[in-house]
Amino acid sequence: MVDFSQDEAVIRFDISTLMTSGRDWWDVWITPYADQLQLPLEAYRPDLNGPPRRAVQIGLTQEMALQARIYDDFAVAQESKFHGDMPTQWWVGYDSFLTPDARRRDTVEIRLSREHLKVGMPEYDFWWIDGPIEPLDWDQGIVQFGHHSYNPTKGCTDCGPNTWHWDNVELAPAVPFTMLRADQRMVTPDNTTHVTFPADAPADAHLRFAGVGTNLEISVDGGSTWQRAQMQAQERYDDSTFQSYWTPIPAGTVQVHFRGEPWYDGDWYVRDISIWARSANAHQAAKVQR
Repeated sequence: MVDFSQDEAVIRFDISTLMTSGRDWWDVWITPYADQLQLPLEAYRPDLNGPPRRAVQIGLTQEMALQARIYDDFAVAQESKFHGDMPTQWWVGYDSFLTPDARRRDTVEIRLSREHLKVGMPEYDFWWIDGPIEPLDWDQGIVQFGHHSYNPTKGCTDCGPNTWHWDNVELAPAVPFTMLRADQRMVTPDNTTHVTFPADAPADAHLRFAGVGTNLEISVDGGSTWQRAQMQAQERYDDSTFQSYWTPIPAGTVQVHFRGEPWYDGDWYVRDISIWARSANAHQAAKVQR
């Protein structure tokens, strides 16, 4: 998690800049630990789960500029694009001061404190956003990097999906937390119904996954007892799409079984399964040191 509890925190990364379709873009979400979603997206788009309850989102626009949105209670509280209430140079695309390139990776920097946001490309001394924000009531956040593609060939004759190349990702200061990935990326009735983790779940852990289907349930004792998998609080609930799940599990859990019922167009399906905990256990500390 990026930590801006004491002062400004910096999120920095290098990324390619060639855009071959305005319907293919990237974004960055900064979300309090308890509010993070596996599948966040703006509420007006037709897919995924909508925005988290609270978050800061930085995203690329069709104009090759960077915009920002701040969410509170699942709604946009501040935004920078066009006539938003956050000062910005939304009309300036980065193609006005650099030559977009599929191979060269240019640095993007996000500087965040509870009361200020700065977003730009420091090597070109250009900042789309640099000003005060309404004070956030949180000061640490999970950082997620997204790549979205929505019919990238629609409405044009010579365009296609982009390949964004990311490199040199930095968060400072940062606070580690536990993330234990399952040995299987997906679980369905046709492949396997359980996953195993590389270490025991710490105290106050949650099972995190995306799932589609009805009545999804988990068992942490080999199938002897079952409990309903809990959806993460999210703006959009739709049985026909994957939902973000976030279920408390007991310390020591190392294997989880799944079961469910079909949705109206197919069988149940669970993917991208992990155990999360705010504390950093020995397994996680070893990963951080490496």
